[in-house]
Amino acid sequence: LVEKQRELDEMKARFKRALDEKTELQMDAEGTKRKLVTAETLLTGLDSERERWHTQIASNSDLTKKLEGNAARISTFLCYCSPFNQKYRTAILNASVMDLEDRGIEHSFTLDIESLLIDDKKRRGWALEGLALDTHSTQNAVIVEQSQKKVVLIDPQGQGRAWVARRHPNALESTFESGEWMKIVGQAAREGRPVIL
Repeated sequence: LVEKQRELDEMKARFKRALDEKTELQMDAEGTKRKLVTAETLLTGLDSERERWHTQIASNSDLTKKLEGNAARISTFLCYCSPFNQKYRTAILNASVMDLEDRGIEHSFTLDIESLLIDDKKRRGWALEGLALDTHSTQNAVIVEQSQKKVVLIDPQGQGRAWVARRHPNALESTFESGEWMKIVGQAAREGRPVIL
């Protein structure tokens, strides 16, 4: 009887070890299954990313080819369009497109200069500062922000005047009717201050 009890205890111990091993193997199998699901999800995500990357590479390649022409159009806008109304700005930009085509320089036909130079957050910030959101006012703000030279802006409706005055509280102001406007422009040039005429 003692011997049979020892055999029973030994069998119970082996059975417990076998159950422990089975539980451990089941946990390993579950862990492996989770890893396989995660790997499959990752591979699916990477596959869709690969498609997006290929599309992005093609788009970047196209933009790279057109970089010189697009840069010329943006430079034309920043350097030459500030003192003109929308009609003349459009004419200047159209003339620059024709010049690029005559020279055989590639460019984007639907180039949104404003969107390239500013983002929606900046545009909303300008609106909060009192700038009208019409195309001409937005273009004026882009020119003021992006130009590295002194800017001449024509603002016959005065929509941008308050915005410029708020952004540059040290700006000097005058009118053409006053006999002092040339003196004020000279003072502003000497002091590096903006002028609102």
